[in-house]
Amino acid sequence: MRKRSWEDICAAFISQYDYNIQLEVTTRELESTKMESKESFADFVKRWRAKAAQMKDRPSDKDQIRLIVRNLQPTLAKHMVMAQACSNFKTFFDTGLAVEEAIQLSILDKPEPLPPKPKKVYPAIPCSTTLNTPIYLPPPQTQPKSSP
Repeated sequence: MRKRSWEDICAAFISQYDYNIQLEVTTRELESTKMESKESFADFVKRWRAKAAQMKDRPSDKDQIRLIVRNLQPTLAKHMVMAQACSNFKTFFDTGLAVEEAIQLSILDKPEPLPPKPKKVYPAIPCSTTLNTPIYLPPPQTQPKSSP
C-alpha cells in the first residue's frame, strides 16, 4: 500500500508500533533480563536497551550500566565490574566489546566455575515412631468446683 501523505505515513507508523505504547516495562523486568549463555555482549545490550526504551521513566545511564553488569554471564561480569565507573554508556559499551574479545582471545582468563553448594542433609525421623505408634493423650483434668 502506497502512502500518499504524511498523515498516511503517521497512521501506518502508529498502527505498526502501537503495541509499544501498551507495554510498560518496569525496573523489575530490566533486573530480571539476563544475558543468555551463547549471547554476545553486543546482542545482550541491544536486547536490554530495547526493553529499557519502552519505559516511561528510564533509569539513568549509571543505573543502566549497573543493572547490565549484574545481569551479564559470570565470565564477562567478573571483568566488567570496574567498567561501572565509565562516565557514559558509549565508553561502557566499547569496554564490554573489548573485554569480550580479550576473553575470546585468552588474553583475559575465564574465571574458574564455582563449586556447587553442598546440599543440606536433614536427619531422618523414623516413620515407625511417629506415624504408626498410637498417641496417648491423658483426659483433661477438671478443676473441682468451688463452693460459694
